[in-house]
Amino acid sequence: MMKKLIVYYSRTGNTKKVAEELANKLDSEAIEIIDEKDRSGGIGWIGAGKDALKKNFTTIKPILKDISKYDLIIIGTPIWAGKMTPALRTFIKNYKEKIKNYAVFTTAGSSSSESLFIEIKKLMGMESKINSAFLSKEIKNNLSQKINEFCSRIK
Repeated sequence: MMKKLIVYYSRTGNTKKVAEELANKLDSEAIEIIDEKDRSGGIGWIGAGKDALKKNFTTIKPILKDISKYDLIIIGTPIWAGKMTPALRTFIKNYKEKIKNYAVFTTAGSSSSESLFIEIKKLMGMESKINSAFLSKEIKNNLSQKINEFCSRIK
């Protein structure tokens, strides 16, 4: 059986919700990437968007799992200002050498995810097995259907 690990960053909880549902459905663990920079509230939101646009890195807490022991890493991230979060950018920089295969899911209000998928592919240096976008309205109203679709593509 394929050993899977979900690694995600979430500022508002939407990405966390999707990650936890996926972990439950795929019988795998979910680990949150912790950004050591405070991104809460309005000021945090503005700074987050600026850092994403500038493609900045940040400081994240170390991931305590040996990522190289997993067959598939499922990466989850919100989209900020059309870009990936600094926490995810930092995670990829720090851990990509240990990742054999990966899949990506994004969460967004309305943004298209295509440019983000391309950017992640460039940073990773390899193609993702699956790319999937979860819009806020789908997370609120239709999450189980989207989760089932994603999981059936994983298997």
